[in-house]
Amino acid sequence: MINKKYINAIKDVEERILFLKKKRKNIFCLISVSQGSGKTTFAHHIKKNLEKKKLKVLILSIDNFYLGKKERLKISNKISKLFLIRGVPGTHNIHLLKKNFKKI
Repeated sequence: MINKKYINAIKDVEERILFLKKKRKNIFCLISVSQGSGKTTFAHHIKKNLEKKKLKVLILSIDNFYLGKKERLKISNKISKLFLIRGVPGTHNIHLLKKNFKKI
């Protein structure tokens, strides 16, 4: 069950975006909290509500930009076994991330 504070947080972010949208063509909203805290779910709730109001919404997650297992294995053999784990600094495909940002 979704509690009232969570629903209010979604509404607060949605209202802020709608307010900013009146003044700007594009709005970037970044969500940064600890792993497993529900960033993706929160973002999808906001997206669903904004799309009902005919806004175009794109969600990008840092999770979509990790290097593949093969690339992380190569790095782990050269530097440290920690690179086998996603999330360690240096395990993101920065080239792909930059390429996507240039598109938007």
